[in-house]
Amino acid sequence: MIKFNEALLGKWGWELANNQNQPWARILLSKYGGWKDLISGRNNSIFSHWWKDLKVVFQQQDNNSISNNLKWRVGCGVKIRVWKDKWLRDNLTLQDKYLTLYQMSRQQTSTINLIGNLLRIDGNGS
Repeated sequence: MIKFNEALLGKWGWELANNQNQPWARILLSKYGGWKDLISGRNNSIFSHWWKDLKVVFQQQDNNSISNNLKWRVGCGVKIRVWKDKWLRDNLTLQDKYLTLYQMSRQQTSTINLIGNLLRIDGNGS
């Protein structure tokens, strides 16, 4: 019965990953915090038992074939944190790969779309 529950929760997770534009998925992701929270976030007392169980399935390190095979789609970069999310092919964060650079960065929590947008100020104010 435990394996059946895990399979069913895995199917829900798969549907959620592949149908994020559907109204039911948008409601769940806005209510519970989205994929980052599902994969690495902590439980909250206001979360439903179903969402907590789904988190357990996605946060299992030893046998998690679903989250191990999900890949980030960067798109315009508004949802992906450059240093902290695993958006590279080798499934590591830039923080893990380049810890010294991360520690020196002033943009440790910035998303991809913000990293390249530096304000240029010169003598003319432009």
